[in-house]
Amino acid sequence: MNREINIGIIGAGNIVESIHLPILLNIPGVNIKWIFDKDEKRSTLLSGMYSVDYITGDKLDEGIEEADLCLIAIPYGVRDAYIHKCAAYAKAVYIEKPFATTVAEHQAYCELFAPPDLAIGFQRRYYKCVNELQHIISGSLFGKVQAIYFNQGYFQLKGGTGFMSDARMSGGGVIIESAIHTLDQILQFTKASALNVEEVHSLSKSGIDYDTKFTSTLSYDGASFPVYSHVSSLRNLDNGIIIEFENKVVRLQPAANAVLYVKDANDKKFIELILPESEPGPRSTSVNDAFVRFWEDFINAIHSRQSNQTNAVNSMLTSTWIEKIYQQINQPKT
Repeated sequence: MNREINIGIIGAGNIVESIHLPILLNIPGVNIKWIFDKDEKRSTLLSGMYSVDYITGDKLDEGIEEADLCLIAIPYGVRDAYIHKCAAYAKAVYIEKPFATTVAEHQAYCELFAPPDLAIGFQRRYYKCVNELQHIISGSLFGKVQAIYFNQGYFQLKGGTGFMSDARMSGGGVIIESAIHTLDQILQFTKASALNVEEVHSLSKSGIDYDTKFTSTLSYDGASFPVYSHVSSLRNLDNGIIIEFENKVVRLQPAANAVLYVKDANDKKFIELILPESEPGPRSTSVNDAFVRFWEDFINAIHSRQSNQTNAVNSMLTSTWIEKIYQQINQPKT
């Protein structure tokens, strides 16, 4: 990158410490101006680790004014004031997911910024498997999609204390905190244009979902198909995605280094699917590479004034899916 960009970081949690800071410090043209966290011990710790300046709350307005772009990596429930402050100073913003719990909230934030200046951290849409599945589906290599099955379940009880135990702070439970990445990936590789959620069965408490089965319908290119999902933090599941096509069945873990496996519908055994390397688009095979590509694309969008897949305007359907799921989870039980 030839042009410099000054970045301020709001939040000094683990993802900033282990992912964002080491990556940003190695992207040419990026200058980390400062880091801020309400917990000054975290700010000073990361400042010392990475030799970047930190600021305190009384200097935040001044810091935002000096930055070109702000990374906001604090809990969902306390972001609003910072987002509006950055918008007031006409600064670009990268916001870690979850971004919004409703379409109206998503749209309201988008209206504060020019499209290239607002990004949501859905870097997993840059994974190689997303590119490959998009190629398979758009090219009708195995016919039309008939159904998708998505399981994500690990016994963890994450967040018994802290912001993860408060839906107002976290936005919800394991669906919006973790599974949202795979939902976003499914929308990317299917190129779905519309969706609905028909049926939800959830074990939840005070807005935090712990174990949920939900059936959705996605539409693309004049066709529709069901997506059967099971997301849990209470039990281990047979994790991954299975896609039933007219002519084949594909199985994968939606990870950066995922291998696609394929079989005929009546076969019992899957075999590795090897596709040509010539398809255009991002093909990250590591988490760090996906973050690097995402950051580079977002910065390029800011410089070129051309929106791309990093920008919030291109993630509206993900928020639509989240809203429809949680509407049913949180509706009064009869």
